[in-house]
Amino acid sequence: MPHAPVSVVADADPAVNLLIVAVLSREGYDVRRLAGPWELGGAPLENVALVVLGGRGRGVRASDAARALRAAGNATPLILLVNSPDPAAATLAAADPTVRTLDKPFRAADLAALAAELLGRG
Repeated sequence: MPHAPVSVVADADPAVNLLIVAVLSREGYDVRRLAGPWELGGAPLENVALVVLGGRGRGVRASDAARALRAAGNATPLILLVNSPDPAAATLAAADPTVRTLDKPFRAADLAALAAELLGRG
């Protein structure tokens, strides 16, 4: 039996974090939750198939954390949750086919579909 893909969720809003965990868990992902994008730098990302980032806190936006991941050579597929126009997120998504943006508020089905698309499960 294959292992479930591991995903890391880091949204600054605890309610959104829990919603994302519920959606991805229901879809069969093994989900690891962080408090927000500022924790991503210290998180072990070996064998992680997907990262979902959103919000801002402690001076770190989701798009900042995503750029730092890419600068460090990490090519893990990313979903960036945005609740207002974020030119940095849009630029990253336009330049990298493994990055998608999803506007908040989002539908659970849209999050699940994006995750499946990025991981070739859809």
